[in-house]
Amino acid sequence: MSFALKLTNHGNEATTVKIRLEYAQAHVFHPCPKAPSARPLAIAAGKTVITDPGQCAVPREETYASYQGVGWVMSEDDNGGSYKLSPTPHIRPGHVIWQPDLV
Repeated sequence: MSFALKLTNHGNEATTVKIRLEYAQAHVFHPCPKAPSARPLAIAAGKTVITDPGQCAVPREETYASYQGVGWVMSEDDNGGSYKLSPTPHIRPGHVIWQPDLV
């Protein structure tokens, strides 16, 4: 399983934000193995940036499990803020069910 943030700067000037990415499993937040803390991210004007999913990758469970990406985007000087959760894939042997089911 891998997780990433996708951020778009709709402005006319470059900006730097502070980001934090974790993943949730069984209602518990876990730090990303290769990016365990908040860090700055520069985004050019009018551009979209996707963080490296290799920084937040964990082995898939062999049994039923569900996961969510957890992302924070804050101003460069902030130390906290609210987060957003991704849709939830329910991983079952042989297939994935998305919650809510989008198919």
